[in-house]
Amino acid sequence: MQDIKVFEKECSISPKEVGYRPEKIEQIDSFLKELMVEKHYQAAGYLMARYGKTFVCKSMGKLCGFEDRGAYKTDTIRIIASVTKTFTAVAIMKLLEYGKIHLHQTVAEIIDEFNNEMYRDISILHLLTHTSGITPDSGVYFEPYPREWAWQNKDEWIKDVLEGPIYFKPGTQWAYCSKGYAILGEIIQRVSGIPYDEYIMNNIVKPLGMNRTFFFVPEELHREVSIYEKSEWDSMKEKKQAFKNTAMLAGGGLYSTMEDLAIFGQMLLNYGEYNGVRILHRKAVVAMTKNQLGEGVPNYCYGNKGMKMKYGYGFAVQPHSILSKEAFLHEGSGRCGICMDPKEGLLAVYFEVMENGFWDWDVIGLRNIMWSGLM
Repeated sequence: MQDIKVFEKECSISPKEVGYRPEKIEQIDSFLKELMVEKHYQAAGYLMARYGKTFVCKSMGKLCGFEDRGAYKTDTIRIIASVTKTFTAVAIMKLLEYGKIHLHQTVAEIIDEFNNEMYRDISILHLLTHTSGITPDSGVYFEPYPREWAWQNKDEWIKDVLEGPIYFKPGTQWAYCSKGYAILGEIIQRVSGIPYDEYIMNNIVKPLGMNRTFFFVPEELHREVSIYEKSEWDSMKEKKQAFKNTAMLAGGGLYSTMEDLAIFGQMLLNYGEYNGVRILHRKAVVAMTKNQLGEGVPNYCYGNKGMKMKYGYGFAVQPHSILSKEAFLHEGSGRCGICMDPKEGLLAVYFEVMENGFWDWDVIGLRNIMWSGLM
């Protein structure tokens, strides 16, 4: 196999000390290297921790896809795309804890554009669980000519979200909807009186000490951000000017690192607390990370043909794999992900920079290898 340099951050604890098989780490490295040799990935990295102790943090590949900017390091910054939705969900639950909103509250009570016959019944709960019926992300039904949603009218973007008919009666189906999370971002800033990005940074990111997590990466760190195409570089540089209403970023606008994202994940595994800082209380985290859709609702996205979908408040739950049924996770395009297993005390963060397309199923194999290392 082609020689690919691997960077490894020294950890204070060994895999064996937390009940993890060291040989599985070698298997993970081989798995990722093979995908890079086959030109699926430009770069890859992963971090695993058990019982709050990180026992492996590795990276490999190129930082940039269109010019030589060096190697992809363990502290490289990258856009975490839809994993941003989990931060949005935590912010919603914080407002709920303060009594500012309730989950069955209709969006129309907060945002006037929803006060019409078609959208009046949509609740905050529907938005959190992707059951609102608002137009889902393009491509989820494998439609041949999906319509992109590119913020063509940033001044009246909420009207753009509600353009066209509702896809289904709220609560009756599951369809992945980033627009719904942008609406949650708008709810956060209207209820709190604080711009969405500032609310997330001041109430979640900064208190947790996530020092390399940003909506707008400081210019002095631009060269430390993983980029595949030049268009990504241009959009990062122009982002602050383009998104004056930062609620539009609530479905996918954060940049972060593996270590920072692991802090966020450990906070959730600790039922809302990390390093003496409490972000949420136990009951809120329990509600977020368990199924909230009863026996499940039909899911026709990504070729699922009506499979009964179960979902928490901002997290996929009860994964169909060798993970524990208590596990919860979220992924982002491009791709990246965070997965937590309370029963096993295991947390995994994985960052892959794809060379072709924004999605594949290789990460399911990666998670299965990771979990198969548990003793």
